Amino acid sequence: MLAGFDHIINVEKVDINQHLVSALVERWRTKTHTFDFSHGEATITLQDVALQLGLKIDGLPVTDFIANDVHVACQTLLGETPPDKHVKGKMIYLTWLWQNF
Repeated sequence: MLAGFDHIINVEKVDINQHLVSALVERWRTKTHTFDFSHGEATITLQDVALQLGLKIDGLPVTDFIANDVHVACQTLLGETPPDKHVKGKMIYLTWLWQNF
């Protein structure tokens, strides 16, 4: 149970076309946050990313600012507390999440 993000685990298996990435980087326009192509502009939307990664984008968000200790937040939200070696600041290592959920 990864709160709808179980598909993201397979992202590392995606083949990356370095030439395509380079071409897109060259055409990225930071002022408009779009790609400048010879036939017009294109914007990558949340729906585009969701389609590519298989993520669900409907419903309540699963991320938020954690004002208190990450251990308390994990216990409250997940019912488990990660060991200190699996926590860095307010981040939890995915290996711990993968092993436990």
